[in-house]
Amino acid sequence: MIFCDSHVHLSQCSALDDGNSDYWCCSSCLSKEDFIFSTRIKDSAAFGKVLISYGIHPQSVSDPETDDYEENLAFLSGLISDKKIGAVGEFGFDFYSEGDKSLADRQSRQSVQDRQKKIFELQLELAKKANLPVVLHVRKAMDRIFAYSKELSCLPSVVFHSFPGTYSDAVSLLNKKINAFFSFGTPVLKGKKANISCIKNLPAERILFETDAPYQSLKMGYETKISDIRKVYARSCEIREESPDEKSLEELCLSCHENFRKAFCIDS
Repeated sequence: MIFCDSHVHLSQCSALDDGNSDYWCCSSCLSKEDFIFSTRIKDSAAFGKVLISYGIHPQSVSDPETDDYEENLAFLSGLISDKKIGAVGEFGFDFYSEGDKSLADRQSRQSVQDRQKKIFELQLELAKKANLPVVLHVRKAMDRIFAYSKELSCLPSVVFHSFPGTYSDAVSLLNKKINAFFSFGTPVLKGKKANISCIKNLPAERILFETDAPYQSLKMGYETKISDIRKVYARSCEIREESPDEKSLEELCLSCHENFRKAFCIDS
């Protein structure tokens, strides 16, 4: 069985010795160093297949004093021109905030949102011109994604990393003619109700799974491992099947393998 991991940060994992030929993944890169490392792993044939994506994370543009998005954007553009990546991302919107309600805080948050919007649109335009899939990071911002439905429907595919929405949100996105794939990770193991509902009710051909390793840890002090993808598959199989067995897990792996190839436009 092949276990496809639609979102992992290989360069940030402390150990990669759990992988082998039955592990396919999309390594999300957010810097030149990440890209160089992931390329090295891809060329080493340590896993069955490594696809590389590159994007400017919304959290990285929150501080105008430290943000170097123009340099990153130029690097991304070069990777696209040289056909060195299979997708643009992760990028998107992250409006999670625990700030106070003061005027200064509201103004600061508005500035961050404006910057995220600008850099989202720049990356979206690059993906559209190159006809590449995108990997979206969305946190407390599903309304913004719906506002870009027309643009997203022009892309070959849209992968929603750690999908934050409801089943109704997912159906609405599909109804807007977006070729969307919804990816679920370790929150499923923690019993996140919205994810469970999506996995149970969405068409099998729209589902992907991920680890986001080493992030989205299962418990304090625990680093998510790439081998945890098997746990995500096993739990998701239980959700979709009343009495899961080896055959139903194999069928889920086959379905997600096909979804992975379609989502990232892999021909062979």
